[in-house]
Amino acid sequence: SGAHGGHGIAANYDMILPWQWFERTARRMLGDEALVGRAYRHEVLRWRLLMALPTLKAAEVASYLAGDDAARRGFQLAEHLAGLYTQYLIYRPDWILDWEQHPGQHSRDWQAALWRQLQTSINRPHRAQRSAALLDALHAGHDLADDAPLHVFGISHLPPDVLQALQAT
Repeated sequence: SGAHGGHGIAANYDMILPWQWFERTARRMLGDEALVGRAYRHEVLRWRLLMALPTLKAAEVASYLAGDDAARRGFQLAEHLAGLYTQYLIYRPDWILDWEQHPGQHSRDWQAALWRQLQTSINRPHRAQRSAALLDALHAGHDLADDAPLHVFGISHLPPDVLQALQAT
């Protein structure tokens, strides 16, 4: 019996994860492929990395990829690095942006060199670059009046850019 302690029915709730809200908000405010464009998704990055690894001028990578099982090792390394770069884009965007903006400071870092090679070949903005644009749009007060109330749980586990976007709304 509703308001007096009885059981009611809850319907038509849109239960989304914080990253889904973040992506939807970015798409609405910045347009298609705002944050996580297809080219930067893990499953696509792995193949781009597999193609780029043999061209990398890094002795430690070349020695790892040498031997009879080079193909298997190359795929495993590409898979691992795709996951790593995906995590960097989410949790260490400062590293990614620094690698891109100051290549001379990271000339001995093969991960930075590989990232720059990858980013140059993709030639599209990624999450670390677009998060700042989203925050600027949110701070500028673009209309989000269409949004229903938003309730967020597990704030301590949110990536910094998602938390900043939530605070800006």
